[in-house]
Amino acid sequence: MEEAETRAIQIESWTSEATTVLSACLEQQRKLQAKVTDLESRSRRNNVRIFGLPEGVEENSVPRFIESYLTEQLQLPGKQFENPACTPLPDKRKEYTGIKKILKEKGIRFQTPYTNMRIHWESGTRTYSCAQDVYSELRRRGFQ
Repeated sequence: MEEAETRAIQIESWTSEATTVLSACLEQQRKLQAKVTDLESRSRRNNVRIFGLPEGVEENSVPRFIESYLTEQLQLPGKQFENPACTPLPDKRKEYTGIKKILKEKGIRFQTPYTNMRIHWESGTRTYSCAQDVYSELRRRGFQ
């Protein structure tokens, strides 16, 4: 009889320990499941869906696929995304080349942001919007 009581006490002890461990495992599983759900939701928010296209159609490069797909579907001729304002800037900057050389020889500070020229004269800083104005100012000040 004593042996049966001892075994019953052991089983009750084991049962309470198992219940505690099982509760802890279930709580941890619930937390991990919530974390996985959150991560999946966040990763879905970063994806772009195009309805009507099966998944995996883009192959290796999504940007190239989107560009070609939109060109085909919208029937766009070639590239229309060229920037026509890019070519005049370098040409206008080249106009200042001779002026820069003169100013460097004389040790005068200057800057050429975009298509303007900012010269730091002893009398103060002045900004010019075209090369002809700078040439006339250089002549007026006696530079050649």
